[in-house]
Formats: sequence, C-alpha cells, structure tokens
Amino acid sequence: MNEQTKQALFEKNNRIIEAVKARAERLCPAALDLIAVTGSFASGDYHEKSDLDLLIVIGDDRGFALSHCFILGDVGYDLYCHTWEHLENAAAYESPFVSKLLDAQIVYSRNDATHQRFTDISDILRRHLASPLTASDCAHAVGHLQAAKQAYFDLAAAGESGGYPYAVCKILHALSSAVYLLNHAVVCHGVRGIPTELEHLPSLPDAFLSLHASLITDLPYDKIQMAAMTLIRNTERWISAHLENVCPRAPADAEHLRGTYEELVSNYQNKLSRAAATDDRYLSQMTLASAQLFFEEVGGAVNVLLPHSFDASAYSIPGAAVDAFRLAMEQYAAQYDKAGLAVCRYDSTDAFENAYIHAKTE
Repeated sequence: MNEQTKQALFEKNNRIIEAVKARAERLCPAALDLIAVTGSFASGDYHEKSDLDLLIVIGDDRGFALSHCFILGDVGYDLYCHTWEHLENAAAYESPFVSKLLDAQIVYSRNDATHQRFTDISDILRRHLASPLTASDCAHAVGHLQAAKQAYFDLAAAGESGGYPYAVCKILHALSSAVYLLNHAVVCHGVRGIPTELEHLPSLPDAFLSLHASLITDLPYDKIQMAAMTLIRNTERWISAHLENVCPRAPADAEHLRGTYEELVSNYQNKLSRAAATDDRYLSQMTLASAQLFFEEVGGAVNVLLPHSFDASAYSIPGAAVDAFRLAMEQYAAQYDKAGLAVCRYDSTDAFENAYIHAKTE
C-alpha cells in the first residue's frame, strides 16, 4: 500500500470518528463515554478495503442513537455501541473474541474517570489471562463443547442434502473457542487468523489441527461426519483432562460412598431381573440407563473407578443387562472395600430392627 492510499484511509477514519462525536453532541450529550480503535487498524493488519472497527462505549441508553450501519464506497461499516456492562461481561472471558479489550487504542474519553474505568476492565481480563486456569474457564469450555455437540446433531440430521456445511462451521467455531479458552488465548486477527493462531497454542486436543483442516474440504459427507465426531470426542477428552487438573475430584472415601451400593441394589437389581424374566425390553433398557446415570453422577463427584457405561448387548438383551449390572456391582463392591466400607446387609427383619433402632448416629 502506497503512502497516499494509507493517508487517505486514516483521513477517512478520522472523519468517521469526528462524525460520531458530533452526532453525540447533537443527539445524546454526555452519553458518549469513550471511543477506541480496535481490529485491523489497531493491530496494523489493515488493507485498502479494511473497515474501521470502533469500540463506542456509552453511559446510558440514549447513546444507542450512535449506532449506524452503512456502506461507504464499496466498504461496509457497522458502528455498534457497548455499555459498560457489555465490557464487564466480556472481561469475564466466556469467549475468546475479546481482543477489543486488549488492543483498543483510545481516541476519545469523556473524562479521566471513563478512561480509567476502561483500563480497569481491561486489566481484569489481562490478569485473568496471566493466571492459571480456573473452574469457570473449564465450565465455559464445556459450554462451547455442548454447542458443538448440538451442531453435530444438525449435521447428522442434514444428511447429504447439502445443508451440513453450516453445521460444520458451527462445530469449528465452538470447538476452537473452547481450545482458546483453555489456553488463555484470544482471537487476535479475526476469523481468518484462527487457523494460524491455533497452530501456535501450547495445548491442543489430539489431531486437532489435522481434523480441523479436514472439515474445510470437499471430502464426502460420510468422511466429514466421521472427522467431526472424532474432533468432538478428542476435544471432550482434552477438556476433561484439564477439568481434572483444575478441579480434582475428592478421593473415594467412606463419606462419599456410604449407602450408594445399597441404593443401587434397591433401585435397579430386582427391576432388571423382573425385566429379564418377563422379556420386558423397555423396562430393561430404561432401568439400565438409570443405573448408568447413577454411576456417572457418583464418578463425576469422586475419584473412583466405576463402570460408567454398558455395551450395546446389555441394552438390547434383558438377560445380558442382568449380567452386566451384576459385574458392575462386583466392581462397585471393590470400591466399597477400598474405602473401608462393608455392604449393609441383614439376615432377618429382627436383625434389621435391632441394628437400626439401637444404632448410634452415623
């Protein structure tokens, strides 16, 4: 870009900024708190057709009158207003698209207080990014993972009809956001910079880059679907590992496990046996699914090796469900032993009455 073109760009940008200030004076005096240049003109990565990204911060709702979308020549512009609450939410770092808080070049502030307020909010984000991962980071990453799973459902539902590329893009956006968050990184160069920025992140799920790239290809639908599913699974395992490091589960001690074995027997054992005896496949499947959920909930709370899932045969054959549950309970009993617990059993009602009535408080 030659110097004349560059100067013309900056002259146009300055006139747009001055126009915002003039409109504020006319329509909403004292509502405009701050203007900052962000995006490509802040990073220096601009070109002849770059639009001006302005962070316009307003102090009250009257300032929304400054919002305006327009086309100048053959370049589109969108002037959006942000409240201070918007910026505070961005500093909470639920999304990696928060570079506006880090690269903003302030060109107008109503007073020193508004300038300092913006600096304070930016510093909150900077301190967070410089700190170790938190439970909230992991929770936000899980939220993006769930969005990717929903998009995968859309991909599968679309089939080969041609509507699936949109779902693929949603998957890529959601999983990339999760990866940025658990690296305490932000998207610095817009969407087009994401593939390169991902390459330089210190931690990535298995095969993330190759699978990510493969989804932006003309592969057949079935291969796209398989790559998307693998990418989601790998990212889920990667997030789980980070979550375990940040929020390690409590040890499987007696306090956490007491009564759970007996509850499993109470809720599921005889139902599964009855389902097998009557060949009631619905009762068998739903009971086994409830047992699996129970295992997952206990395993999510404590660090214990539990049978989190049953195979397809256990779900399809009531008799196989009984056998699978029995094996799972043997594994569970071993965890009871490890925690120093004995399964609470009585040989008779008399034994129960005597023990229950005269027992000391547990």
